[in-house]
Amino acid sequence: LFQVKNVVWSTFAKETVLNRRIRCWNADNGCESEGVASAMLEHFANDCQFHAVSCSSCRGKFLHQDIANHVVSVCTARSPVKRNSRHRPQGNESSDVMAELKKISSENALMKKQLESLERRMISDSDSARKVSSSVVDKTVATACENGTSSTGRSCSESEFVREVLSQIRHFLAENERGTKAFITQECNRIVESLTEKLK
Repeated sequence: LFQVKNVVWSTFAKETVLNRRIRCWNADNGCESEGVASAMLEHFANDCQFHAVSCSSCRGKFLHQDIANHVVSVCTARSPVKRNSRHRPQGNESSDVMAELKKISSENALMKKQLESLERRMISDSDSARKVSSSVVDKTVATACENGTSSTGRSCSESEFVREVLSQIRHFLAENERGTKAFITQECNRIVESLTEKLK
């Protein structure tokens, strides 16, 4: 438009620039706001309803506030909203959105019930494991006390005896913990797979 020889360079103070009247940067998307630059910065960052975004599926441009309606209604490459007009949801789209929200809500309630059920099972299994652990520890100690010998069959002092019993207890508890973790992992994976299938 302009040639370099026609351009005059000048320096402006920050206040001068911020006091100039400008239009919103989203004017191409339909925003008609005008004001001093300092006020427009606030408007653009917090108030403007005309920010445009691209749909990741069809690459069409949509107003930020309308992208959810676009995604919920069947997204096709032919349906982008014109950049300078606001898309108003049709009555049918609203009912579709409400139906989807109800479906998501019921699936969420189902997930919550399944997680609560898993939590109850984990607590129950943990209590059972604790009882079994206690029983095995009692039997191990009782057997060791009766025998007064190490697992190698030789006589041992009290300190060796205590060390051996503690070693057996630690080993049992470690095995129990591995089993519990494996069970929890298996249950969590099963629930995640189930929920993933339902959300497809």
